[in-house]
Parts: sequence; structure tokens; C-alpha cells
Amino acid sequence: MTAIDRTRAAAAFKTYTDAYDAANPRIALKIEHTYHVAEACDAVARKQGWSPQDIDLAWLCGLLHDMGRFEQLRRWDTFKDAESVSHAALGVEVLFGKTPADAPAVTSIRDFIDDPVEDELIRASIAYHSNFRLPAQLGERTRRFCDIVRDGDKIDIGNGENLEVVAVPGHTAGS
Repeated sequence: MTAIDRTRAAAAFKTYTDAYDAANPRIALKIEHTYHVAEACDAVARKQGWSPQDIDLAWLCGLLHDMGRFEQLRRWDTFKDAESVSHAALGVEVLFGKTPADAPAVTSIRDFIDDPVEDELIRASIAYHSNFRLPAQLGERTRRFCDIVRDGDKIDIGNGENLEVVAVPGHTAGS
């Protein structure tokens, strides 16, 4: 597994989001939310005793989980998936697919991590972070990452700065 350079990943995220209007309170909220989710993923992974490499990967998955939100707001002026498209699927498209010609920013997963060895795990953690149920065919490790991103997202949405992270070995709240 390739080490994750958090400084590089955070800089790539900032470069991407700088192309969107941070003066817009909805954009600013999503930027702040993203950092909170990344830190929540880090904290939960640490509490669960994950390896340093997997802690970094959990943090990165948290950082990338809402990449589709910025384009969703730009294209449809909403954060409601039911009124536009799945922001999770759009995030996968932004990082792993083709960026539309009119997009204000272009990025790819390689801007955040060089080695493609964890691409499918990262893709799954983004694609499924807003799903009520995870697909049954996911492997145990991928499922753990999907759970931690989903839980980190909910921790922040639930005003996570007031919640204490409690670790249950081998389990996250979304399991």
C-alpha cells in the first residue's frame, strides 16, 4: 500500500474547491463538512486500532466522500439528490471518470494518491457513503471503510463536535 501524503491530498482538495465560489455559504458549508468528516474518519479508525496506513486511507476517503456535491450545486443549484443526481455517483465520476467540459475544476484520484492499489476501495467508500444499505458483495475490508465514511458523514451531520467517538472493536455504527 502506498503511503498517503495528507498535505498533498488536502492541497489537491483545496485546489479543486477553490474553483467554486467559497463565498457561497453552501459551498463553504460543504468544504467545512468535508474536513470534519475526514477528521471523524481518522478519529474512529484510530479508536478502532487500525494500522497507520488504513487510518490515513480512512481520512482520505472522508476527504473525498462529497466531491460530487460541488458539481451538484453548480449544475442543479441543490444538494438534494432527488432533485438532481446522486452526489455520491457524481463524486465517483469527478474522481474516476470524465469531467464535463464546462466544469470550473478538473481533478482525478491521481491528484490525491499515486498508487491505484486502493482505487476500488476508495471508489466504493464514495459511491456507497449515502446508501442506507451496503451491497452484499463487498469484501469485509471495503465494507469497514464504507461504514466508517458513512458514519463520519452522519457524525458531522448530527453536529459531531458534540458527540464522543466510542469504539466497538470490529464494528461501526453503520454496520
